[in-house]
Amino acid sequence: MKIKLLGINSSGRTEYQTASQNRARRSVKFERTASKRYSRRPTFEKREREEAMRRQEERRKRERERNSYVTVLM
Repeated sequence: MKIKLLGINSSGRTEYQTASQNRARRSVKFERTASKRYSRRPTFEKREREEAMRRQEERRKRERERNSYVTVLM
């Protein structure tokens, strides 16, 4: 049989103290970071690699267009 005295729960705090601390705890914002324990999924790595290659190819294409434009002007 549990006896509850003056609204104090098993942790030694009143309900009011627990509620006010939980409210403060909820307002904390956490920053997401990469896992130190698990590596990235292979599908994500593949997608990132493909996107990097696509961006690099687009950059090269713009460079070629820019260089050809300069050549036409000369």
